[in-house]
Formats: sequence, C-alpha cells, structure tokens
Amino acid sequence: NARFEQTTLPTLMAGFEEDTRTYVEQNTYLRWHADDRLTIFYGNTMNRQYRFNGKSGDNSGSFSHIPSGDIETGNSFDHIYAIYPYDATISLDDINKSMSLMLPAEQTYAEDSFGKGANTMVAVTESVNDTFLSFKNVGGYLKVKLYSDTAAVVNSITIRGNNGEKISG
Repeated sequence: NARFEQTTLPTLMAGFEEDTRTYVEQNTYLRWHADDRLTIFYGNTMNRQYRFNGKSGDNSGSFSHIPSGDIETGNSFDHIYAIYPYDATISLDDINKSMSLMLPAEQTYAEDSFGKGANTMVAVTESVNDTFLSFKNVGGYLKVKLYSDTAAVVNSITIRGNNGEKISG
C-alpha cells in the first residue's frame, strides 16, 4: 500500500500595493472580506486554495492553505503566483508564467465597495521563500451612481461597450 502525506504549506501574508492605478473615489480603500479565497500557485503549477484568516474590513492579513486531498504535483518554478478570487479552473502556464481566467459576466453590487469576489487582483513574490503577496488590480472599474427624487427601486443594471459588446471588471 502506498501512502501519500500532503505537504504542509506555510501561511501567506497579503496586502494591497500602495501605488495603484485603481481609483474609485477619494477615501475608498481596498479591504478583505471574511472568508475571502485566493488561488495560489506555490512553487509549481498546482492550483491551491487559500482562505483569509482575518475579518471583513482588514486591509492585510494571513491566508492559510485549504488541503484538497489531491496529490500536489506540477512543474516547478521559483515564485508564488496568486489571484483573487479563488477559482479552481485557473491554470498557470509554466513557460510564459501567465494565468488564464474568465471574469464573471455578472457582478454583485455592494454598497460603498466592490461585490465579494468582483475585484480581480494578482500578485507574485520575489521568490518561493517570500511569503508576502502584494496584490494589484487587473482592470479598471466603473462606479455608477443613481439619484432619484422618489423612492425608486433598481433591480438590475446592464452596461455594454460603445458597440453593444459586454464589458467586465
């Protein structure tokens, strides 16, 4: 009988880059939600799930590996690559060091914030021994403000590009 013991992976620390091009409004800051999840490629092409250990509103904190029970193999490399939010279908091309993902066509609204999981971000460390992930935003954002003289109810909003194409972010 062969027995596999899963490697214990370290807790990772994560925050946001100070110098970001994302601007929503003055005094709007990026924060983590309780139970946020990351996709982590820790030294190889195996997609691993990490969970935020802090509480909603924290701007940095630790993430712990959630063991999947799968045999953790993959082509090796010397960095940790990360993407928020977690998605089991994301893969890492170990030759070009690029990730592919589909942004959701629908985004959930959250008052004075991004919807949970809507703010796609990426991070890469200097080495596999560097366990601090400094996240950058992947795309730009559009803030839509609605005003009404009456108590109107908005059930949904659809935004399309100039030629009617779908947009995301």
